[in-house]
Amino acid sequence: MKKLLSSLIIFAITFVSIGISISEPVQAAGNFYLAPGAQIITNGQTFSVGVRVNTGGAKVDTAQANLFYPADKLDYLGVGYGGTAFEIQAQSSGGGGSVKMGRATLSAKSGDLLVGTITFRAKVSSGSGTVSFTSGTEADLAGSVKVSATSSGTYNFTKPAPAPKPDKTAPKISSVKVSGIGLNTATITWKTNENATSIVEYGLTKNLGISVSNTKLKTSHKLALSTKVLIPGTQIYYKVSSKDKAGNSASSKMTSFKTKGYNIRLKILNNKDEPIKEAKVTLVPGFETGETDEKGIKNFDDIAPGKHSVNVDLGNEVLASSIEVLEKNPDRVQEFVIKLSSGGVGGLGGSIGTIPIIIIFILSALVVLFAWIIKKKNQVIKKDTPPHKPHGEKSSDDKPPRDDKPAPEPPKAEAPPPSSKGGIKETNVIIPKEEITKDGKKIKVIRAEDY
Repeated sequence: MKKLLSSLIIFAITFVSIGISISEPVQAAGNFYLAPGAQIITNGQTFSVGVRVNTGGAKVDTAQANLFYPADKLDYLGVGYGGTAFEIQAQSSGGGGSVKMGRATLSAKSGDLLVGTITFRAKVSSGSGTVSFTSGTEADLAGSVKVSATSSGTYNFTKPAPAPKPDKTAPKISSVKVSGIGLNTATITWKTNENATSIVEYGLTKNLGISVSNTKLKTSHKLALSTKVLIPGTQIYYKVSSKDKAGNSASSKMTSFKTKGYNIRLKILNNKDEPIKEAKVTLVPGFETGETDEKGIKNFDDIAPGKHSVNVDLGNEVLASSIEVLEKNPDRVQEFVIKLSSGGVGGLGGSIGTIPIIIIFILSALVVLFAWIIKKKNQVIKKDTPPHKPHGEKSSDDKPPRDDKPAPEPPKAEAPPPSSKGGIKETNVIIPKEEITKDGKKIKVIRAEDY
């Protein structure tokens, strides 16, 4: 019985002891550490390291962190306290391989707390450097040390990456197209192999002179040309350009397109109202060219509005007429009938005349005639002018002895015989009466008798 009682007493004491030990909280171990604790740093690079304390569940109201860093490998740039859990500063210094920061708070805190942030700059291109805590590093509560363990950080150094080579390659332009061609509308599209700007230079001649652009960098380009510049039925010259962000630019070759114009039909007839086939017809100023068919008809598409000269080459002579294309429905064909009458007047197409070589021939004859008149006039003046006296002879200024006899009248100069026409003496210039032949083509001329 005594043995049983003793066993019960021992058991009760053991149970109470276990209960007491369970009721007391167990504190996890805290420590000071650096974040990040490891990093690869290039020479000249600036980086920051956070100094933190994990209280391990204990509350603390002060923190003192003392650190060492290799001054031969790192430059100390400063310490900051943005986001710190300790709002009161007691100490802050750094340089020469040492950093010290002392902080406090009015209300005790627990958890993973930021003390401060140190900024360094790497000085070397190889090896590693360790930043470690030194003695005196601890976190307290009312003067009682709660955390004193620490862990250091190691940082490896390397050479900076080589600078990228400057971009000297211009964009490649491809797939240049014109779409949406109308009377005064057109859109230019193209592609580039890299992001680049968009520029279109265009104009009515190869000198261009007008441009439209977009500075946004992209690979698909689309620009509409101004409706105020484009003219119906007109050839438009253009080229595209693109420039990348490095300033390299490329341009396409110059090309052209024709805006939509008006469609016309020419019917060429002779003076007997018969169609003239296989006649070469040229419109000026556009120089559109084609031959008439069996019915004497030639169609032209996309012609500009306004007046046009129509030159018809019949093989042995070239005749000219004129038409006016109106600005009306471009889907309807405007028809013109031109009746040719060699050297005469045409019908609906307007006046018909031979090419200007006849006028040149007549002007040449007039030049020869005018030269002959000047020559004759000079002969008359030379005859009436007294000869020049040699040096030493008396001039007309020497007064002769006075003679009261009246001087004989000078003989009258004979006037050139008057011509039968216009007071001009006839010449031996030969003017063809009917026609001349030049390069195998008969050209009717005006006879001299009819001039």
